[in-house]
Amino acid sequence: MGIDSGVCQDLQLVWKDISSELPRILERFYTHMHRQPQLSKLIGTQQSRLVSAQMLHWGRLFSGSFDATYVEGIRRIGLIHNRIGL
Repeated sequence: MGIDSGVCQDLQLVWKDISSELPRILERFYTHMHRQPQLSKLIGTQQSRLVSAQMLHWGRLFSGSFDATYVEGIRRIGLIHNRIGL
């Protein structure tokens, strides 16, 4: 995938700017999602948990550490998305 130490360092630098904005970005994202009845039904009352999971996921991605924990996390996300039809 071409991810070397330079790319990992760039990800970490970008994260410093993104991390402070991510809560607002996710708030807007879920507001948009709730406008779609089918997606709103999927979210239900789990938005707080989903936002926490998103924060963790994006933090791992921008850490530049693509280790077994990261791989397991994206595998689990993919399985869940597949199960709910996303």
